[in-house]
Amino acid sequence: MSKKSFAWLTLAAYVGLLVLPDLLSLGDSTPMGQLENVERVAYGVAAWVLWFALFGRRLWLGVALSIPLFLVWWPAEVYLRMQVGASVTAAFIGLLLETNQREVSDFLSVYWPWVALGLLPFAFGVMVARLAKSEGLAWVHRTRMWLLIILPCFGFMTFWVFDQQQQQLDRGLQSRSDVFWIQPMGYWAGKWGSIYPLDPYLAIQRYAEDWRRVKDMRQVVDHFRFGAVQQAMPAADLIVLVIGESARADRWQLGGYPRPTTPLLSKLSNLIYFSDVVTYSTATRSSVPMIVSRSPVVNPVGAVGPTVEPSFLKALSEVGYKTYWVSNQSASGFFDTSVVFYARDADSVQFVNPSNFGAEGSYDESLLGGLREAVSLGRPAAVVLHTLGSHFNYAHRYPESFDVFKPSIKQKERAYSQEVVRKVEVNNAYDNSIRYTDFFLSQVIEVVEASGRSAVVIYVSDHGEDIYEPGCISGGIVRNSVASYRVPAFAWYSNQFERQRPDIVGHMREMAAKPMQTDFAYQAMLDVASVRLPKSAGRPMPSFATGNVTGAVRLVAGLGSAVVDFDEAAKRDHCRVAK
Repeated sequence: MSKKSFAWLTLAAYVGLLVLPDLLSLGDSTPMGQLENVERVAYGVAAWVLWFALFGRRLWLGVALSIPLFLVWWPAEVYLRMQVGASVTAAFIGLLLETNQREVSDFLSVYWPWVALGLLPFAFGVMVARLAKSEGLAWVHRTRMWLLIILPCFGFMTFWVFDQQQQQLDRGLQSRSDVFWIQPMGYWAGKWGSIYPLDPYLAIQRYAEDWRRVKDMRQVVDHFRFGAVQQAMPAADLIVLVIGESARADRWQLGGYPRPTTPLLSKLSNLIYFSDVVTYSTATRSSVPMIVSRSPVVNPVGAVGPTVEPSFLKALSEVGYKTYWVSNQSASGFFDTSVVFYARDADSVQFVNPSNFGAEGSYDESLLGGLREAVSLGRPAAVVLHTLGSHFNYAHRYPESFDVFKPSIKQKERAYSQEVVRKVEVNNAYDNSIRYTDFFLSQVIEVVEASGRSAVVIYVSDHGEDIYEPGCISGGIVRNSVASYRVPAFAWYSNQFERQRPDIVGHMREMAAKPMQTDFAYQAMLDVASVRLPKSAGRPMPSFATGNVTGAVRLVAGLGSAVVDFDEAAKRDHCRVAK
């Protein structure tokens, strides 16, 4: 083989490396999904062909200008597509911006080793560029000129056709009952948004557009009225929703875990544990809105929907409840988050943590002050307590006295490590954080019970966590396994409420083992307040007032933001909830 032929061969191999991220997206179990992925790969190949066609006689320059991609961009694409099953998306940008520096650093600590993967193709690219220059590789055939004309024309033509189709789809979104699953996006984001290396630019553009829409939607929500009606039936006059963080159901003693992680809650006779609850999403920014709103500002797949409604707090406020949102999480990251969007629905908003996820900050019991304020009122009150729960750094979530399971990483510098040698310590710290959550929740119930009022406390976690799942590969903030979707949930009721509404308590017990999703909490808050909304909810939800369990397929946002039947996916693979 001549040196020039070898140079052409290495150039072809280099182009193959550039296309590799797109090739990693080919695995899809559905024929339509496979066809769409092949189409995306074709677009990716066409983009790189067009790129090199621009350089003609100086192909070496096209190689040289593309080499820097291997330092950061290319490894990120490979990492996300292999670990998450998706390219860089607006939802991923949201996770980075709507968080704090430590959480980002935890992700980067897992990601940076992948950068080393890019050093080899980087070095290979340098060799290819030098070889292409020394051998004078050039594209002078007339096909180059034809492609320079045809490919851009084809791109603009397809953009116009599909953009028109998207506009028609957008106009029809308002009539869709499943609108909260829709990802409104134009052709650029829809068709080319997962093609490397266009996807990060398009994802940032999509996120910026979503952020502007969220600001506009807040104005709509501020003037929104449900027209809520409180029925002439006894109602709890103190209602508390505790939103957990990163708690997985299989680590709760109440759910059958052999360790005593919930010893205090396990002793309560007025507590009903819901044993089969699944979250819609494993990201807080998209899971919490589904808990508190029937038409969320951010849907499970991380997109800003075409319609929005306030949380149940607005409805309860309309019938006379004083509403509170008391949070131990940060008020915002770089931008206000989708969670803060709903916190603003409350009459009283309190963010009690002076720190963030990355430091020890305040423990969840700091939320009790806001709860006591609500309890002391002489009027009905509804309270949301948003905890830090079991969010990493796990060792920061509980005081020294709760370092029960040892050895743990309570005394170590980081509580979330991918080093397998620290598997035992990390798991023990996580279980300790659950044990502290048990203490905090028992304190919440104690405060509520001491009031002597007709009261209900509902708890549900936003999502679970992957922690060295047996037989699975996961790391960082990636939550792919079944365990990340199964979350703990319960309802506690006072004796006075049981005397007033034995029907609701009976329905709670009947529904304890039924399959549900985390949005049961939305309807439950209204049920115990005897509140009805005249407007259709848009999607069926369980009701404690009627004992109705929808029996619907439990759809969740799976790998790659795909809409997945959770129960079917769980049967196929406990490591990856995917199509």
